[in-house]
Formats: sequence, structure tokens, C-alpha cells
Amino acid sequence: MRRADGFPNETFITLPVRDCRRLESDPLTRDLFFTDLGFFPVATGHYRSRPSGCPQNILILCAEGRGFCRSGGGRRLPVGPMDLVLLREGIPHEYGADEKEPWTIFWVHFRGILADAMLGNVGGGLVRKLSAERMDRAQRAFSDLLSLARDDASLGSTRLVSGALWWLVALLTEPSSADAGGPWASPEDRALDLMRSRLSGPPSLSELAGAAKLSPAQLTSRFRRRTGYPPLAYYTRLRMLRACALLEDSGLKVSEVAERMGYDDPLHFSRVFRRVLGVSPIQYRSEPRG
Repeated sequence: MRRADGFPNETFITLPVRDCRRLESDPLTRDLFFTDLGFFPVATGHYRSRPSGCPQNILILCAEGRGFCRSGGGRRLPVGPMDLVLLREGIPHEYGADEKEPWTIFWVHFRGILADAMLGNVGGGLVRKLSAERMDRAQRAFSDLLSLARDDASLGSTRLVSGALWWLVALLTEPSSADAGGPWASPEDRALDLMRSRLSGPPSLSELAGAAKLSPAQLTSRFRRRTGYPPLAYYTRLRMLRACALLEDSGLKVSEVAERMGYDDPLHFSRVFRRVLGVSPIQYRSEPRG
């Protein structure tokens, strides 16, 4: 059974064309704005097929139940609880709820000049599993966005909605150490995951390339595009940021922090710290924060 519209207790918000044009022309909203937004609980018979694709990008967050999706002529992929579905604009696709266990979903259609750049963080993943922590935050972010979007669509509120949408898309697409190990992870994600697990002892470039399933040259090129740094330089920054946390939150001596971070020579650690942060570990600790 397939049904296009109408689910008990649904929330469905769509912007008139004139409002979409206004958002496209406003410098504070044109970077990212939604055109359609909703929440479908237990969406029995829910199904969409767009052979020519959609003029907007689509994010679907499955809270409960099951469904499926297919994009660009690829294979049909199952969707279950804590799964995020990404469908890029202009790509043919279809998706729908499972007949026996129909999904409960949050969803949004969005556009803007920043959309492609933000979705680039996802890599090639069409369906990705979220961590429990990110899923909880994503549901709250979706609920906040729905609540804001239901308010009067004045210029001020639409700008606020655009900001809430930016936060939601960033939350759902930015890689995280909590869920970066899934099969959808990009090569850079896999290398980053190894880096974070080895902050007290550096992996070699060949080890990072092996984790990414790329050659060292390919990983270096992709990593520079993603972060602005080659892999080992970025790893050093991660180590020093962890050292900052230890200097702030623990009573460890600088030499003990150096040892925790895998440096046998505290002077060498201090030189690296200064090169990355611009101050010595002692100066960093003495500066008030907060």
C-alpha cells in the first residue's frame, strides 16, 4: 500500500514560492534555507518517486520503524532507527516506509549556496548510522527547527529559522569521532579515527593511508583539501589541542603532560606546543579563560 500524503499527527510546513525567492535574495538567509519541512509519525504507505530528482537537497532522519531508499540508479538500501538519509538535488531517487513496520521520520528539503559545501563532509554516503548521542541532538534540533518554522514568517523569524537549519545540517553532516567508523565513512574520516585513537603515539603516514585505503599521496591531497593541512601536521594539532585540555583541567606538570602525549623530551614538547599555539605550555596555563 502506498499513500502520498496525510498521516495522523503529522507536521508539514512548505514555504510559498514568493517566500523562497525572498530568502534567496536576503544575504542572511540565501546561504542555506529550507523549502519544505516535516515530521511524519508511523507513516504508513509513505512513498516518493522522483525520476528527475528534486530541485532541493533532502535529509531524512529515521527515529523509529523502517523504510528504504534508492538514489541515482543504485541498489535499494534499507533504512532503520538512527539512520540518516541524504539525497542530493537533481539525482533521481525513490524512498518509502516499510509496509509492516512503517518509519517515523523527520525530514527537510533545503537549498542555498553553502549546501553543497556542507554536504561534501558526508562523502559518498547515502545512508549513514548516527551515534546515540548525535541522534538525540539531531531530534532536538529538528524539533527546534519545526517549532521556529511554525511561527509567523516575518523577516526576523525566517533568519532565525535559517540559523537553526544551518546548525541542523552541520550537526548531521560534520564527521564525528563518535560515529566516524561506519561503512559510509570517507577515507579522511577513517584516517581521523586512527589519529584520535593514537594521540599518545603517532601513527605513520603509511598507517594512516592504510586505514584510509588510499596511497600516502592520495591521502595527503584529500586531507589538504579537507583540513588545509597534510595528515601528520593535522595530527600534531590534535595532540596539542589534547595537551591544552590537560593543561587546563588537570594538575599535571608540563613534563607529565608531555609524557601523557607521548613526548620523552619535555623541551621538545614545549617547542612543538609553541609552534602550534603561539605560546609556551606555561604561558598557556597562566592565561585566564572563560
